[in-house]
Amino acid sequence: GYNVPNEFERPDGRTPYKLGIYAFGAVEGQHVARNIFLDGNAIRNSHSVVRNQFVAEWKGGVTLVLKRVELSASYVLRTREFAGQQNTDAFTSATLTVKY
Repeated sequence: GYNVPNEFERPDGRTPYKLGIYAFGAVEGQHVARNIFLDGNAIRNSHSVVRNQFVAEWKGGVTLVLKRVELSASYVLRTREFAGQQNTDAFTSATLTVKY
């Protein structure tokens, strides 16, 4: 990144630069013991699907920093969560953070 804020060194959590930008990425794996939306009702029989117990996610994005304000845009790609699912899940998100 360029002018990446160093929040561990500055106690006020602010960057001395006027403008900064950085990219980020992550890979995550999860074991899902129970998903009520896919497994159905726990009390009585209801609709359900054959669920994958392991799910992986890839995340990537960019953050723009302007003093105490950060604007992040990210893209997330998740593996299939159940048998018969046609496509992987993918979505984008935006986050606005104000530090005071």
